[in-house]
Amino acid sequence: MDREAAEAPEGRKIVIILSDRSREIIRLFEELQRKHQQVGHGSPRTTLGDKPLTIAAIVFSIGFAAMGIAEFIRPMQPEKPAVTLAAQEPVRIVGPVFVPNVNPREH
Repeated sequence: MDREAAEAPEGRKIVIILSDRSREIIRLFEELQRKHQQVGHGSPRTTLGDKPLTIAAIVFSIGFAAMGIAEFIRPMQPEKPAVTLAAQEPVRIVGPVFVPNVNPREH
């Protein structure tokens, strides 16, 4: 066990008792902070950040670009001729002719 002493405002000493494992965790955390500060600004980790939203946006953009390229290079299908009303056969109407009720109060 390790002991650390600190001066309290009234001149009393406060003793904090830490286990060896706690001291090791603190040391590892401080080492991680030092490594994080040493990472250069040009590295991919600091450029992209560790944010899932940034990574998702990049993946989406690449996928969208791939879809656009695939759309341009796919073979074109021959166009079918347009069908006009004059070319259609007559349709048999069953029942009375529909007349819309444009004035519902006078029904």
